[in-house]
Parts: sequence; C-alpha cells; structure tokens
Amino acid sequence: MSEEEIDTKLPEIAEKIESLKVQINFRNKILGQPADDRAIFSFTDKGRTLSVEELCANLKKLIKSSLKLPNVTRSQHHRFSEQGCEAPVCGREV
Repeated sequence: MSEEEIDTKLPEIAEKIESLKVQINFRNKILGQPADDRAIFSFTDKGRTLSVEELCANLKKLIKSSLKLPNVTRSQHHRFSEQGCEAPVCGREV
C-alpha cells in the first residue's frame, strides 16, 4: 500500500471505528444490553486496539443476542405542566 493510499483510507477507517464504538457504547450504556461476556463492550484486548473487523463482529454479536431478548415495555405516567395548566401524560417506553 502506498503512502497516498494510506492517507486516503485512514480517515475512512477512523470514521468506521468511531461509528462502531458509538453503536457498541449505546447498547451498553443507554440500552443496558446484557451480554454473556462483558469484554464484548471493550475496544481493546490486552492493550491492543481492536480492528474494524473485530469491532464489527462484536456489534453483530450484540445485535443477534438482542433479537433473543424478550420485549420489555413499561408505562410512564407523569404530569405535563405548561402555563399553569396541568394534564396527565401517559406514554410507553419500549
């Protein structure tokens, strides 16, 4: 691979890695997705940064395992207040 090819492809690789990290973090921190092996949420292995292919494989494993999880919903009940008028608001969280 030439220097020019490296310079051209490096930003693409960095963007892919960042996108994969964001998706994995979202599943871990926002969704609280369970995993048999918590290492799947890690971006390094023994001090070595995971490659695009390894991060992609981890994300695919998380997606597949999420399809096996039961759908959990809970109702949210709270009051909405605007300009002194209060009204109950009901919603569903999926």
